[in-house]
Amino acid sequence: MSDEQKKRAIILKTTLRLVVEHGLESAPMSLIAKEAGVGMGTIYHYFPSKDDLINVLYRELKQAVHENMLRNYDYNAPIRERFFTIWRNLFHHYLKHPLDFLFLEQYSISPTITLESKAFGFKLWAEPMQLFENAQHQQVVKEMPLYLLMLIASAPLNNLVRGHLSNQIKLDDGLIEVAITACWDAIKR
Repeated sequence: MSDEQKKRAIILKTTLRLVVEHGLESAPMSLIAKEAGVGMGTIYHYFPSKDDLINVLYRELKQAVHENMLRNYDYNAPIRERFFTIWRNLFHHYLKHPLDFLFLEQYSISPTITLESKAFGFKLWAEPMQLFENAQHQQVVKEMPLYLLMLIASAPLNNLVRGHLSNQIKLDDGLIEVAITACWDAIKR
């Protein structure tokens, strides 16, 4: 990684931490620069504005979720197995990267995130949406709008990760499997 790439990565990592810890309004560019150990000009060299910085961070976090979500994913496996692979990968990614989860949870619906960034994030869910569409076509899951199906299947995952991060529950591999089974049971026919 070049020095340029390292500086950019430090700025993004620092922004992530500060925004999650303090909120968007309480993390000015001056604080980000100070905490990242770079000058204001350096930040503006990479990101023309704070909104741009936040949107780049959002897109990069979404891309990382996408890549991890499809790790060891077999496009030819049975639908239930593919569902379990995606959900298992999501659980493990979010538990390994709690700041990413908290940022995405908070800012996915923020007006700071542009329509283009939201569309980019949504596009990354094409495979799970295709999986659900195929599952409906094969009459494996309930017939309802795909977006509703996705929300019903993913809301428990998000709530359980949030509960784990706030020490309300301790998720381990066994509980993760139980939770994924419950998500699957909620949508299967």
